[in-house]
Amino acid sequence: MTARILTVDDSASIRLTTRVALSNAGYDVTEAVDASMVLPS
Repeated sequence: MTARILTVDDSASIRLTTRVALSNAGYDVTEAVDASMVLPS
């Protein structure tokens, strides 16, 4: 089973860098632009 990580950042370049690094390390990465996309209102 692959570990899953959620990254939340408003900067596209930081999300990309983080996703690439974590994916290369074997993680399943999900991204969100801000917390409102992942937290219930």
